[in-house]
Amino acid sequence: MTKTFARCAFGVLFGATLAIGLAGGAAAQTAATPAPAAASTSVWPIPGKPFKIIVAFGAGGGSDIATRHLQPILAEQIGVPVIVENKGGSGGMVGTEALVRSTADGHTIGMVVSSHASNPALHKSMPYDAVKDWKPITILFRAANVWGAHPSAPYNSIADVLAAAKAQPGKVLVATSGNGTAQHLGLEQLKLATGVDMVHVPYRSAGAALQDLAAGQIQVGILNASSMLAFIKDGRLKQIGVTSRERSVYAPDIPAISETVAGFDSVEWFAYGAPGGTPDDVVAKIHAAIVKAARTPAYAERAKDMGVDLVLNTPAEFATIIANDLVKFKDLVEKAKITAE
Repeated sequence: MTKTFARCAFGVLFGATLAIGLAGGAAAQTAATPAPAAASTSVWPIPGKPFKIIVAFGAGGGSDIATRHLQPILAEQIGVPVIVENKGGSGGMVGTEALVRSTADGHTIGMVVSSHASNPALHKSMPYDAVKDWKPITILFRAANVWGAHPSAPYNSIADVLAAAKAQPGKVLVATSGNGTAQHLGLEQLKLATGVDMVHVPYRSAGAALQDLAAGQIQVGILNASSMLAFIKDGRLKQIGVTSRERSVYAPDIPAISETVAGFDSVEWFAYGAPGGTPDDVVAKIHAAIVKAARTPAYAERAKDMGVDLVLNTPAEFATIIANDLVKFKDLVEKAKITAE
């Protein structure tokens, strides 16, 4: 049974520390980007009503960063103010519950990550149905996760981490952005593949984990690339490894864990969904607006900064991925005897 140490870590990183120029600051829990002057003529789909994006994780993490970069571009596209609201907790379930309880009128969507498909396997009881109460819109991007360590840590590679865990089972603590997240599952996947015992330390958000990592309160962690790379680039953390099968084109000097553990591959998707009752034609309209905004040169440059690969698939394609991931994660959770509580 996986041993989990809960942490009371509620610190929020401000956008300036992320070194990628978040307009308005990622630390704001709720922020609105005004629509252009022509917004008064918008019929999206209710004239003048703001558009809200509920991010199911705390400020400072990859889902928050990605959405706040998209926020002003999307407001320009749809002609109404776009509000971003962070509702983190329980591996994305708190924010997703808020989303599925929202009015299904095309003015509220939510940002979720791969944990949307793993939560049903991790929790005996959930406040919503991950398929029936939620409609897929599109996967915005896929991203590898990155292992990083405090500069004072005695780890310079994943081999160092694994050797330490083998020599002292249960002594190596590994920070992630929360129970049931892709980072947590990737850690358990690595433990299964290598047979070593490392202890998962879940935080409430990537921002909170980064604070403790940069301060040396915990020595090693695994977080999404968009959160970790800025800290590695400016020397506040040192690189350990990337979880994709091959090295990232955005960080080619960071070794892939598969170079040490053959065949290892663990990536995460970041995506948008709508309340289950949202009409299909409205979902299609939201999908078109997000795709148009994400394909602008300005957002493409931001995606490059975050070290991610844009996907922008159709709602039907996204639904197929969720169905497959529900099966995959159920199998992993059973084999690794993972618990999210």
